Amino acid sequence: MKKRLLLALTAFLLACTFVNAETLEERVDRLERELRETKEELQKQIAEKQAPAPVVAEAPALDISKLTDGFEFHGYGRAGLLINQNGDKGSSFKVQDEGFAQKYRLGNEDDTYAELELVKKFDVNGAKGSVHYMFSTKSGAGDEYKTWTSGSSTNPGSENDSFKTRQFYVDITPNDGATYWAGKRYYAREDIHINDYYIRNYSGTGAGIQNIKLGSGAADVALIANDPSDHPEYTLHSRYSVGPWAFELAGHTMKSDSIDKDITEWGAQGSVSYSLPGFYGLKDKGSSKIVLQGGKGLGSGSGLGSATAWGDTRKDAYSVNLVTYGQANLSDRWQIMPELGYRYDKNFGGKKDQKQQWVTTGIRVVNPITQHFAMQYETGLDYVKVDKGNTNYDSGLFKLTVAPTLKLDTDNFWGRPEIRAFVTYGHGLGDKKFIRVDSDGKERNKGVQFGVQTEVWF
Repeated sequence: MKKRLLLALTAFLLACTFVNAETLEERVDRLERELRETKEELQKQIAEKQAPAPVVAEAPALDISKLTDGFEFHGYGRAGLLINQNGDKGSSFKVQDEGFAQKYRLGNEDDTYAELELVKKFDVNGAKGSVHYMFSTKSGAGDEYKTWTSGSSTNPGSENDSFKTRQFYVDITPNDGATYWAGKRYYAREDIHINDYYIRNYSGTGAGIQNIKLGSGAADVALIANDPSDHPEYTLHSRYSVGPWAFELAGHTMKSDSIDKDITEWGAQGSVSYSLPGFYGLKDKGSSKIVLQGGKGLGSGSGLGSATAWGDTRKDAYSVNLVTYGQANLSDRWQIMPELGYRYDKNFGGKKDQKQQWVTTGIRVVNPITQHFAMQYETGLDYVKVDKGNTNYDSGLFKLTVAPTLKLDTDNFWGRPEIRAFVTYGHGLGDKKFIRVDSDGKERNKGVQFGVQTEVWF
């Protein structure tokens, strides 16, 4: 019995020893594995501490200068109130003619007009270039003081707002030489500011080369197209400037649908201008100029000084225009801009022996009172004599405006923006002397208008 009990106890102890030995072996393996993992983790941590901090990639900073580099923003605009002596909305005083005469504009404009231009300039490998885009909008002299809405179908004359692309063109100047351009643009324009009279305006769509060195002067040449009616008109324009002199030649062609053999499809015109030393001889004062123009066929009438004759022009039509104008600061207290002109048109408007003569003279005087306030005065006289065979008439207009003006710098005649209040008196003369119509339908040959207007360009 004792022997059996001893054998059973021995077997139990052996079994426990086998089990415990197996557990110890697993534990050793586990410890060895944990030691290896701990060693690897320590080595990894040591390596990370010794290695440089990782560089985090960042988005490139926005360089604003790149967006504005070579970018320009320009504009012109005018808007304001024009009220007649009866408290109604006023209309511009203007001489009655056959479509060529202008009006002296200070205190005598009844529309809202604005144009804005974006320009991007480039300079690459010595070549310069630019892209120009301009749009404009205009509201007319209607019944309401609207500025950004169009007229209705029932009253289209109330306002004639419209947005138009006035310019879109590109020019390139390689190696500081001549400039090449193509697109739609204002081209060869010259106006007399006080009556907004464009004696030259060859704007249109085309292509050309400017600043071609030729002798001691420079030349421009361009081919310009316009479509004033059913068919486009093409103009080949050239200009040569040397010293104070400038010479201009232009040829025109336009298909006509008229069966009248006297209606032309061709035309030509030329001009010569001379810039006097300073203001009519006052060499240290301002500037002045004399311009003589003449044209025949499509280069006469509305085509004189322009790339658009509007068609139905007679072969024997011709026009002559002589004008002089200037601007000067005579002293710290007086600035002036005068104009004097004479124009003669014959056989214009497609009608034989239809003649017109236009004489215009006017002056704007500015009297700076402080750095930001000035008094402006403008007077002008227009006289037109028209011979239409059985219908002859003459028409004249005298206009006087007084305008207290607030501006940024009164020392600069051309400085804008400015805000001006004004009172304008108009007096009509001749056979067609009426310059306004009252709300009761009565025509009047004189009147007073007043208001406030702003004008800006930059």
